[in-house]
Amino acid sequence: MMPCDLHDTYKHGIEPVNSPRGIKYFALRQPKIFIDVAGAPRRSPNRDILNNVSSAHNENVTLVFYAIAYPTPQFSWHKCAPTCTQITDGMKYKIVSEDLVSNLTVLNIQQSDYGSYQVVVSNTIGTAWIEHYNILRQAKPSVPGYFHYTQHLQNQTTVTFYWLPGDNGGSVQTFIIEYKTTGSQVWEQLSVVENTSTPLMNASVDNLSTGTEYQARIFARNKFGASYATDTITFLTPASTTRATHQSLSQVGCIVGAVVPGILLVGFISVLIFLRLTNHIHFTKKGVHEGLATASTTKTAAADDPANVTMAHYEALTPGQRSTSVYSSLQHPTSTDNRFAQRTALGAHDIELQEQSAYQNP
Repeated sequence: MMPCDLHDTYKHGIEPVNSPRGIKYFALRQPKIFIDVAGAPRRSPNRDILNNVSSAHNENVTLVFYAIAYPTPQFSWHKCAPTCTQITDGMKYKIVSEDLVSNLTVLNIQQSDYGSYQVVVSNTIGTAWIEHYNILRQAKPSVPGYFHYTQHLQNQTTVTFYWLPGDNGGSVQTFIIEYKTTGSQVWEQLSVVENTSTPLMNASVDNLSTGTEYQARIFARNKFGASYATDTITFLTPASTTRATHQSLSQVGCIVGAVVPGILLVGFISVLIFLRLTNHIHFTKKGVHEGLATASTTKTAAADDPANVTMAHYEALTPGQRSTSVYSSLQHPTSTDNRFAQRTALGAHDIELQEQSAYQNP
């Protein structure tokens, strides 16, 4: 048997009773006994509880729980995001619990206040009761941001608009792009449903008139209302797609005309360097008596006689530039080693004389 307590005392007495025949008589009043049965807390079946509450920004939201329990239960409110943290009464939250009813009021709702809440109801009997709540956004969407456009290079009558979606106010939002020619009073509209997986949304408008100035703006709408529109932007479509194509071709021609000669010059220099490295070709200046400096080539071979090269250079000098002492020494027979040393000395002297000739005859 469940334990019970006497809730109220009873009294004996008499009270008047009307008979069907109109005769009054007095009878003893029956005693009334009230019994409270102890039990674990649960949700009251006789009261409505709102588990999902919608609210706009900067409003207050109150969550209410009605319980049935004995003894009187304790109430503990929590914010879950996603783990649950107990809420205390203060500047942000107001908690009022009395007997079998508890209220939680969230003051000045902000973005971080939306989400899940719960209340834990417990006493000394049985298991605690947990009730879940959700505070949902209920507001008009925010104004879209960074509204701008780009024009297509290939199709000059098409414009693509870009924008950043704002807060949707707790409901799916639709973006409305309005555009018109400057001076017109009629706005054309293009609707685009929000795509939450795309941070930067876009939409294109086709078949615009060429050589025409347009104006455009955008706003958002959900089931709670519409946002303000963005500032109007202005753009001009090209006068003719043909002229734009001709201009592009002329620019390409200028670029090609400037690049091709440079490529040919680099190729010519590369060929000269290749010949220089593979055939041992040397480029030297001739004497200044011949006027211009021209390139002469000589192939180096192991069988060439150094004396012949030296003699040829020596004979090309004027009488005042020749060194007879060195030249005469070659006429006397000497050993092979001495002749090689003399030829080497003569070659070095020949180079020095050529340099002196170049500076003396500018």
